[in-house]
Amino acid sequence: MKSHDSRYVDINQAAQNFANIPAGFDYEGRLDGGFLTPWAKFAADYQAHDRKAQASPEGAEIITTS
Repeated sequence: MKSHDSRYVDINQAAQNFANIPAGFDYEGRLDGGFLTPWAKFAADYQAHDRKAQASPEGAEIITTS
């Protein structure tokens, strides 16, 4: 779950495993670019998507491949 400014508030264990977030990594309050993962390089895209979801009454979907 993210805050209104795209900072991580909580990530469940299944999501941590899926995203390959290292065990014990302190993610709370970080933006996507602050993660020690290969997908951090897409932080600007993720934040743009967050803004799109906030602006749309229907929300927005994301598809992740690994």
